[in-house]
Amino acid sequence: MLRNLGTHLHHLPSGRWGFVGTLPTSLGKIVPATTADVLGLRAWRNEAGNLVTWRFPAFDSEEAARKFAADAGVKLAN
Repeated sequence: MLRNLGTHLHHLPSGRWGFVGTLPTSLGKIVPATTADVLGLRAWRNEAGNLVTWRFPAFDSEEAARKFAADAGVKLAN
């Protein structure tokens, strides 16, 4: 059974901040897919027949990530 676990803010190993969990589309954007996206099964063909995927941003600070989520109308679970 799948559950909505919410969107969480996570301190990534790179030192940046990003979103994990159930990600609402308002936090990301659709961009052209790379070969890695296709091989990793993260790509699909849009209405125009182009290979695309979702990209979600990472931030240099926790405050910037929280502001981005708030501006997008997303309530973080943590």
